[in-house]
Amino acid sequence: MTQENKKQTGAKKAAGGNKVIFIIIGIILIAAAVIFSTQKVIQVQQGSNAMTEGKALMQQGKYDDAAKKFREYNTIDPNNEEGYVLLSRALMAGDHKDEAYYFLEKGLKKFPKNMKMKQEMGNFYVSMGQNEKAKPILAEVLKENPKNAIAQTLMGMIYVDEQIPDKAYECFKTVTTIPPTSDKETSDAVTVSYKALLEIIGNTGKDGNDEMAIVDQAIEKLPEANKPRAYVAKGIILFKKGDMDKALENFKTALEKDPAGEAWANYPIAAIYEKKGDKEKAVQYYKEFLKVFGDPKNLTESNLIKASIYKGIEMNELPANIPAVQKKIEDLGGTAE
Repeated sequence: MTQENKKQTGAKKAAGGNKVIFIIIGIILIAAAVIFSTQKVIQVQQGSNAMTEGKALMQQGKYDDAAKKFREYNTIDPNNEEGYVLLSRALMAGDHKDEAYYFLEKGLKKFPKNMKMKQEMGNFYVSMGQNEKAKPILAEVLKENPKNAIAQTLMGMIYVDEQIPDKAYECFKTVTTIPPTSDKETSDAVTVSYKALLEIIGNTGKDGNDEMAIVDQAIEKLPEANKPRAYVAKGIILFKKGDMDKALENFKTALEKDPAGEAWANYPIAAIYEKKGDKEKAVQYYKEFLKVFGDPKNLTESNLIKASIYKGIEMNELPANIPAVQKKIEDLGGTAE
């Protein structure tokens, strides 16, 4: 074999050896990719499980356990803003406000342009009564999307706190124009907005066509448990308009649907019967009113707040109007018990 042949043979062997090495490296890389891919699939599944379990624990009211699951999710997938949002909610619900704020701030730094993170920070500030901090953040969210139901509802709540009912009314009304959706948060915001509008309508005594349309929508769309308030609001509008028969019908419907929760309706019902000259019925309903609100134990803050809807027809003064009701009964020929 010549020197040249030896060189060629050596080169062929080296090439063959290199080919084997490349094949082995390729196999190793493929195996590594398969392992990595498998691990990634497992991680994704673990993250999904943690998220699902966390949401279930939230519904059960186990907020600390839910927070653990959302922490686990954040460790697995730190690049999803939902993890920060849900973790902060769980911490807030568990009364860990400082931690909730820490993770919201951390999430907002990681996703500075994310509107969901901004919305959640606005929600946090509203829940803490820090409206001045919430307003510019929520305004930014609404500039991006004026039909954001949650942000509009939160802004409406701020205006209620600030006693600016006209602006609150517009915010809540905007929410009610949002088309029906399967998204629970949006649906809940629509329900809250309708309920808030009913209170504003009753409290301010608004009685225009727009207000009546909103009340009728509320009667149609609100869950059954919330419909009595809508009938109260409609009764107030009709009372303001002087349509006593229809007002009476709506107050009675509210009372029938929720005798305990809407016991205050006995008062305007009695007042209407008094106006109509039916003393017996007037005494009957004034007495029903006193059965509840003549007892000081029932003059709770929540009952006084519920009564504020009657401010528009000047029938919400408690406990000052208790003696006045007792006197009315006597003047109408009855006996206050």
